[in-house]
Amino acid sequence: MSFKLNSKLHFLLITVLVSSFSFSQDTTTITELLQNNWDLCKYRTDRHFCEFNSTRLDCDYQLEITQNQFTLFKDSKKVDEGNFEIEHHSGDTFFINFNSLSNNKILELFGANTIKLFNKKEEGFALFTELTKTLFVLKNTKQYLEN
Repeated sequence: MSFKLNSKLHFLLITVLVSSFSFSQDTTTITELLQNNWDLCKYRTDRHFCEFNSTRLDCDYQLEITQNQFTLFKDSKKVDEGNFEIEHHSGDTFFINFNSLSNNKILELFGANTIKLFNKKEEGFALFTELTKTLFVLKNTKQYLEN
């Protein structure tokens, strides 16, 4: 009887460790995928994600992500910078929390410090703020930004 109990506890412990390692890997992977320069585009109409319909996008902002830091640019001029943290929510959904170290322009833009990040794989990344019901997409930037 105690052997059965010990093996069940052992199995439960392994399951918990593997699950937490998996979430940690997901967060690490998504953080690595975000390391880049991005056009930060806001949808003007609805919340439907369509990477190829650029006529509905306002792409005035650029977002540079390096390790756990971000720099926000508007028309290639730096307007905000700070740190961010990513937390795995479920599946391909993450919470990303931006902490501005300067003028909090990122809060003004998103309307919240914490937003949902969806990894849409081939299509790219979508950012959604529940408070304002606004959808943003990250598009890979080919140009270098001015500092």
